[in-house]
Amino acid sequence: GLPKFFGSLLKDTDLYAVRHAKTSALSGGMRRKLCVAIAFVGGSRTIILDEPTAGVDPNSRRSIWDLIARYKQGRTILLSTHYMEEADAIGDRIAVLDRGRLVTVGSSLFLKHKFGSGYRLTFNVLPSGGAAHQLLTMLVHSYIPVAKPEPRNGDTEIKFSFPTVELGDPNFIRMINDIDGRLEELGVVNYSLRDTTMDEVFLQISGDGKSVSKQSVDNIYWSPSDNESYGTPAEETTTHDSSSYTVDGAQVHFRNVSESEPKKAKSETPNRSNEKLTKESKHCAALPDVAMGTCTTGGQLFALLALKVNHFRRDVKGLVCQVFLPIILLCIALAFTGLRESMSFPSLELSPGIYGGNTFYTMGSTNHGEPAAIAQSLTSPIGIGASCLESSDPNSMISCGIATNLSVSKLGRWEKRRDDDRPATCSCLANTMTCSDGAAGKPPQRMTTSDGLTLYNLTGYNLEQYLSRTEEHFINNRWGGYSLGLSKEGSNDSTKFAKVWFSDTGYHSVGAFFNGLSNNILRANIPVNETTGEYGITTYNHPWSIDATDVLHFSWNSRLADVSLSVGIVLIYSIIVSFFTFHIVEERLSSLKHLYHLTGVSPFIYWLSNLIFDLIVISLQIGLTLGLFYALDSEVGGNPNNLLPLGVLIFLFAFTSIILSYITSWLFNESTNAFLAVTAFHIITGATGMVTVFSLSYFATTQNDTSLEDISIIVHYCFLIFPTYCLGDGYAKLAFNQVIANIFSNFDVSLYKNPFSVEGIQWNLVAISLQ
Repeated sequence: GLPKFFGSLLKDTDLYAVRHAKTSALSGGMRRKLCVAIAFVGGSRTIILDEPTAGVDPNSRRSIWDLIARYKQGRTILLSTHYMEEADAIGDRIAVLDRGRLVTVGSSLFLKHKFGSGYRLTFNVLPSGGAAHQLLTMLVHSYIPVAKPEPRNGDTEIKFSFPTVELGDPNFIRMINDIDGRLEELGVVNYSLRDTTMDEVFLQISGDGKSVSKQSVDNIYWSPSDNESYGTPAEETTTHDSSSYTVDGAQVHFRNVSESEPKKAKSETPNRSNEKLTKESKHCAALPDVAMGTCTTGGQLFALLALKVNHFRRDVKGLVCQVFLPIILLCIALAFTGLRESMSFPSLELSPGIYGGNTFYTMGSTNHGEPAAIAQSLTSPIGIGASCLESSDPNSMISCGIATNLSVSKLGRWEKRRDDDRPATCSCLANTMTCSDGAAGKPPQRMTTSDGLTLYNLTGYNLEQYLSRTEEHFINNRWGGYSLGLSKEGSNDSTKFAKVWFSDTGYHSVGAFFNGLSNNILRANIPVNETTGEYGITTYNHPWSIDATDVLHFSWNSRLADVSLSVGIVLIYSIIVSFFTFHIVEERLSSLKHLYHLTGVSPFIYWLSNLIFDLIVISLQIGLTLGLFYALDSEVGGNPNNLLPLGVLIFLFAFTSIILSYITSWLFNESTNAFLAVTAFHIITGATGMVTVFSLSYFATTQNDTSLEDISIIVHYCFLIFPTYCLGDGYAKLAFNQVIANIFSNFDVSLYKNPFSVEGIQWNLVAISLQ
């Protein structure tokens, strides 16, 4: 696989030991080797290397040569160099440029044969005053008459050149054998035979050449037949400074050396244009097994996606703008929408204790059985209602104390003293009854209950007379009471009834005192072995104190808040999708896209990899967005049924906007301008449309203007051609639908509409899909 291939590549370049180091910590030679190795990654068919060994030491240069020779199979490598030795060592075909013109092209042997001076035989001899020179000249000419002596460098070095002699010439071989047998006689210490170097060839055919005219080298190029008579490289051990060739089955060594190292054979057969591999399968068959995966479409796609993941992970600016900044902005927007006006009111516990003050009870003709049990329950330590049970709500507005009996000395002036026999007088003035002191009769028994009420026992009193004569004293301080053990008038039915008295000035007195009676009836019927303090009935009222105008006002305020949040969502996702345009333009301007194409990546694979990666990024962002909506319990996120429609809406918007970003990326020559322009386009088309439609709808509703309503509908459908407006308007519809449903749920009326219906976001989804 690829990890094994990378490891092998690093070992071949002697970089495996520093594989975890940063490139900034590598030496110049190591960086150069790393650059060459990168060129072979991905199964590239064509590789261009511009002076890969310039400025490196000889060992690194040899290492780069070996790397190129090892990985050149199945590839076309175009390499430029000023080292003629490098061109001779690794070049299958060598093109010579002189002053901007292509002079000649051919293999190393072809160029040496055409422009070289032939082989050179060099003798190192003992000082002899010229005798050795004469003997060697006679010997060489006896075998090779065309041999040319070259200028001497002192008395100990003698050189001969053989411009037209081939290595397979029998006379040449016999001459070498004869010299080997007469070394002492000729005074030869050692000798060497070498071919023309590429440096000499270059000097011959360049503008500085002296022996070959410019016209003689023009239009001289290598042809396949030219190489047949020049031999092929031998596969054997040789030194860096030596080479050997197989000629007619015999090996001829050009120079003897003492130290050697393995050197891989290089083919002298050049890559021919008519043998170009046109099928990908043939190309892949010629590459190493570890590189096979990148030749397939899936391999290229996977490699591009992995590259984008690594780039995205290391791109701090991209992470901030595409992940962290949108999340922060969304949290801020949701926090502000949480401050919107609420239509809910706190519930009210209905119990006699909510009023405090005074209450009473009276027994009828029956003072035994269930009525007596109810009366006993009223005076129990638990209280009248259920607010002071052991399991009562600790946040109840009713404070619980201890039930106590009150002494007669604390009775008010309205109660008749035991020693006062004066008659009572009452008069009615201004619809109010005013009575003299003691008009109500003797003082009744009373006690303070645990829920804070003063309970009077009015059994035996004329109840209606007592209540009317004490009304002035108890005004707004007595809200209800109970009559127990009553019989139905004119009936022989033994069933007993209870009556609840209440003051109509207390809005909740009916429910509160009925709750008190229900609790005491419950406790009166509990078995003796049960604890009455564990049983009770708690009644709550959910007030509703607004009218239709308030509902309309609240709904428009909520809609304004939702439109504001929609604008925030438009801003957030405009930034996210605009960054996709930024990366596309950046790759085009940096020629990275062009490099992909040079390495064999088709346009389809390139755009597909971008689309897949961008959709993965946007899907992760959508997941984070839905999670925030659900966690912060917004109007939309509070109902899980809204999350799927919202996710589909954002995904379709992102898909459409990404495709639009790809198409418009060709309009920009700077990535920053592309980002700003696309962001501005999305914000203007989204925010402007939403504000315009909202304003028209608001004035049409408040002023009851049907023409404005028609205009708002037309403008709404016109703006549906923009994906950003579809997104913002779709979210506003989801939020408004939930607001209306929440309002009417207080009346047990369900007005929640299916988000995918025509009345929901169906048209928004259809418009984005068509785009």
